[in-house]
Amino acid sequence: MSSSRNIERPRQAVILAGGLGTRLRPFTDSIPKPMLPVNGHPFLSYLLKQLRKNGFERVLMLLGYRAEAIVEYYGDGAKLGINIEYSILNADDETGVRLREAKNKLDRYFFLLYCDNYWPYEFEYLWDFYLKNDWDVQLTVYRNLDGLTRDNLRVDDIGRVRLYDKSRSANDLSGVDIGFIIMNRDTLELLPQGNVSFEATVYPALILQENLGAFQSSNRYYSIGSIERVEETANYLANTSE
Repeated sequence: MSSSRNIERPRQAVILAGGLGTRLRPFTDSIPKPMLPVNGHPFLSYLLKQLRKNGFERVLMLLGYRAEAIVEYYGDGAKLGINIEYSILNADDETGVRLREAKNKLDRYFFLLYCDNYWPYEFEYLWDFYLKNDWDVQLTVYRNLDGLTRDNLRVDDIGRVRLYDKSRSANDLSGVDIGFIIMNRDTLELLPQGNVSFEATVYPALILQENLGAFQSSNRYYSIGSIERVEETANYLANTSE
């Protein structure tokens, strides 16, 4: 594939998996959200197998709530054929804190995922699009033409993000960030101090620099973010090869 930047593709993935999972209660009263059983397997296992299939060799999990359940189940990742490391903070720490505290464990370029979304990607297409453009961070954006969820950003004609609205209340939003983010570690320097959301603080700063891009797709994504979506996600994953 042709490209305009000569950067070695990432082999490290980072999974944000530390939240309380309040929308999945009562299931998450006793287990962390990514360990929710889906067709007899923790949802997290689908993400890890998909990463391995896409050539990732190492995973760093950013944990908080009931972290011990994940560490005990996966260990060093040997049984899945992928190396797993952990960074564990408090359950109420925001995404910005988790990434800031893990910075010394991060490669220069890495692939950042949310622990509750599944999307049928081929990483090489995401990476090729990243190389052909000049932004440091690239989101994956579901176009949301079917109104599956509420939009939270605005993207221009060349794929540059022009507005990110965590509250999803602005006018003329089109598309939603679903994770699967290609990151340049240096952008973490934009994080302010305090217990802050990475998305709510760094994305607006990157937008001001015209340094936030979007790989847009109409391919459906699946989630365990709420109880209402679990059954649909389980049905989809039952028919995948993951």
